Amino acid sequence: RASESWGSTTPDERDTIMYEVADRIEDELDDLAETLTREEGKPISSSRGEVARAAELFRFCASYARTATGDTIPSNDPETFTYTFREPLGVVALVTPWNFPIGTPAWKLATALATGNTVVFKPSSETPMIAKRLVEILEAAGVPDGVVNLVVGAGSTVGDEITTNERIDGVSFTGSTATGQHIAKSVVDR
Repeated sequence: RASESWGSTTPDERDTIMYEVADRIEDELDDLAETLTREEGKPISSSRGEVARAAELFRFCASYARTATGDTIPSNDPETFTYTFREPLGVVALVTPWNFPIGTPAWKLATALATGNTVVFKPSSETPMIAKRLVEILEAAGVPDGVVNLVVGAGSTVGDEITTNERIDGVSFTGSTATGQHIAKSVVDR
C-alpha cells in the first residue's frame, strides 16, 4: 500500500531521510557494532567497519536520489523528441546473507529507497537483531510506515513466499549459488 505514495515522493524528500539514516547509523555506531558482533561473531573492529560502511552507503545513495535521471536521446527526425525517465519498479524483495548483516542490507535498502521503491526485507534468520535495529533506524529517520517491511524466518517458508508472491515486482538476493538458482526459478515460474 505504501508503494504508490513513496514512489511519488520527491528526490529531495527521499535524500533528506536517507542522510538522516546515515547520521543515525553513525550516532549508534558502537552500539550497532556490538549488536553485530554478539549476533554474528565478527571481531568488533570488523563490525565497526561494516557499520561505518553502512552509513556511507546510505549517504552515497542519498545523493543518487537526486541524480538518477533519465536521458535525452538525439533523434534523426527534427520533429521527434526522444527521452527516457526513471520510475520506481514498485515493491522489491531484498534477501540478505548472515556474513555482512548490515552492510549488504544497507546497500540494497539504500538503493531501493533512493529510487522510490518499497521493500520487503528478509535478512538471514541467523542475524535478525541487527536487521531489526537497522529498520528501527530507518523508521526513526522518517521512512513512512509500510515502506520497509521486515520479515524474519526460514528461507524455505518466508523466502519462498516472498519470491513467488505476484505482488513483488523485483527480487534482489545475495547468498549461495544453490539458493540463488532456486530463487531465480521461483521468480521465472510465477
